[in-house]
Amino acid sequence: MGINTDAILRTGEQYKKALRDGRVVWYGGERIDDVTTHPATAGGIDRLAEIFDMQHDPRYQDTMTFVREDGQRVTRAWQLPRTKEELRAKREMDELASRHTLGMFGRHFDNIAWTTLGLAAYEHLFTEPELAGNIGRYIRYAQDNNIMIGGIVADPQGARAKEKWSIGERIPLKHHGDTDRLPPLLRVVEKRSDGIVIAGAKIVGTVIPQADEILILTQPGVSPEESFWCALPANSEGLHIVLRQALAHPPSATEHPLASKGEEQDCLVILDNVFVPMERVFSLGNPDLPLEYGDIGAGEHWNTLVRMAVKAELLVAVAQMIIDSIGTVRVAKVREIVADLVVYAQVQRSLAMSAQDYAITTESGVVWPQVDYVTAGRVYGVEHYGTIMGKIREMAGQGPLMLFTDKDFSHPELGPLLCQVTEGFDLVSEEKNLLMGLVWDITSDSFGMRVDYFERLNGYPLFFLKERLFGEYDRVAGVEHLARFLGLPVDKLAAPARALAEARKPMFG
Repeated sequence: MGINTDAILRTGEQYKKALRDGRVVWYGGERIDDVTTHPATAGGIDRLAEIFDMQHDPRYQDTMTFVREDGQRVTRAWQLPRTKEELRAKREMDELASRHTLGMFGRHFDNIAWTTLGLAAYEHLFTEPELAGNIGRYIRYAQDNNIMIGGIVADPQGARAKEKWSIGERIPLKHHGDTDRLPPLLRVVEKRSDGIVIAGAKIVGTVIPQADEILILTQPGVSPEESFWCALPANSEGLHIVLRQALAHPPSATEHPLASKGEEQDCLVILDNVFVPMERVFSLGNPDLPLEYGDIGAGEHWNTLVRMAVKAELLVAVAQMIIDSIGTVRVAKVREIVADLVVYAQVQRSLAMSAQDYAITTESGVVWPQVDYVTAGRVYGVEHYGTIMGKIREMAGQGPLMLFTDKDFSHPELGPLLCQVTEGFDLVSEEKNLLMGLVWDITSDSFGMRVDYFERLNGYPLFFLKERLFGEYDRVAGVEHLARFLGLPVDKLAAPARALAEARKPMFG
């Protein structure tokens, strides 16, 4: 892995060049030669490259970067917050990056960097000191090299129901139907003095085809050989990245102003006996560690909450532009719907800010978002997201169904007629068409529906998040106060709440 003595702050072009590293990426049964030019991945890479360039823009440099104690200016994505001021600065960077993609990239720029920082925030929970020491060294490496990292956690559906595998010889990759095959769950198949060999698969590797590195976390309830946390390059030998179908529109589809600008790709990651050097392993054989992920992952999930707040605020702006363009702003019911969107935005903003204002300092000395507010924000955002999309559709009416192409508007015979009958209240026809195209992309296009699915299910189902919130929220003080107010025995009534607080073990998610 190594540590560079001279840190680099990459431009967008340097980020793109680094992705031409021989990684094995598959789409439609064919191997992709260059992810920076292939239609399934190029658009999203271009959007991320623009964020890398913002690090060099004088308008944004202090937001996107910071000057380290050694005098090097490095990306703020990998800054480990030691004060509330540093936590606030990281939020401002997240907001800036989120606005650039309209909040539609769930794993943008530094989301999984936050996950990795969480390992450092709770390094005191790691039981193997030598491996735990790798966390800080990796963060320094990521700072020095301006790394973009993706992450994989979820196992292939049904994998846990399959037969357990025992550690032993390497498991060769065979054609389907053969007796010898990869294990159903990603696992260690060989331990060596210099590292481990892992085999199996993980699903929903969002942005991994467009990232430099991969953070691998395993879930609770597995055997010790199936429990390890590590990071590895996306071009590691034996690693196969299999893309889902592309949902973005080509750049020429200007009637889709958002979906034509590219997307973050999701993928299946197959690891066929991949070697991971020991310096990149953070935990090994500790199946209890994932139970602490509720706290460890609070930074990543706060990043998501901040992004969702930014998106919600932009959705209010979309709603305002809709009613202005079709002249319905004077209708009381329409204004009520916009007010509902404002409430949605303000609640998420308030919970994101509360998580920052009530941040804790972990035993490892890191200032970390308060997890209760983070989880509550996730629950609220997920629970109401579909309703909010429906309200935007309702306000837009038939407009998003009536999209036309540039060729329609530029046609000498059709164009003038089209412009006359589709003109907006305060927008010319082409401008209104662009706005309604944005509404379609966000709410109804396959591009937007994938984001809808991602927001509501990829971060675990709503009932799971509510179960986590039930376990995280401390009710002891409230129960004790009410018991005293009623003149009832405090210890007796508070005992269940105290037991819950003492046994609190944040669930994975």
